[in-house]
Amino acid sequence: MKKIGEKSDVVNKKSKIIIVLLILLFILAIPVIYFYAVAEFFHYLGEGMDIREGEEIVKTSLGDEFLVDYIGGNFPDLSTNIAIYDEHNNRLIMYILEDYYETPEFNAVINVKDLRVYQIELINKFNDSIIGASDILIYKVENKAFDGISVRYSIRDLTGYVYYEEKHDMADVITVAKTLVEKKEWEWIMAFGDFLVEAGDDEILNILQRYAGGDFTEEELKINKDSIITTRHIQDFAIRVLAEPRNGK
Repeated sequence: MKKIGEKSDVVNKKSKIIIVLLILLFILAIPVIYFYAVAEFFHYLGEGMDIREGEEIVKTSLGDEFLVDYIGGNFPDLSTNIAIYDEHNNRLIMYILEDYYETPEFNAVINVKDLRVYQIELINKFNDSIIGASDILIYKVENKAFDGISVRYSIRDLTGYVYYEEKHDMADVITVAKTLVEKKEWEWIMAFGDFLVEAGDDEILNILQRYAGGDFTEEELKINKDSIITTRHIQDFAIRVLAEPRNGK
């Protein structure tokens, strides 16, 4: 004959088993719910995302052809990664465009016997005002293969930068810089000024010393009359560059 407490013990054991099973089911359900929620989140995002990618061959006015590869979208911010390749599929340069992709314009800014330079100009703005530009330069020196660097200048902080890698032939980069400066356009003087001073170029020093004193030729003023870089900008830029300590001096 069973004792009165035995039935309640059986009930308690069943209750415990049910509770344990419910806990296990809950634990197992957590990752399922999590992954479902994540999947739904990205599905929701995907409906609003605009991913664009592709490639195209661009032929320049001088007959050179370049392959342009791009991928970009509007998440988390609108941007497009662009890579440019030569006819032998060698990558020349990569850059980011803060916009949807548009076929880049390869403007021939130098085309002489031993040097060809194309410019892809990217305007920089601050509060809807143009403050400078970031230029992609695709160049070919003598009979060498094409290569690419980027330069930037800003009238907001009176700076100029040249971005290159160890793979670049510095003599070629200097040739490109000096030839563009010879055009007397202030955008190139601002972009390459610091770089050429560091390279020990005497001609850029002479130009900057004149500008620092407010001395401009009629030809220079005529060439730059429509530039966003004013005489005050280029004078202050020259003063800043000349005042920079060089080689520990």
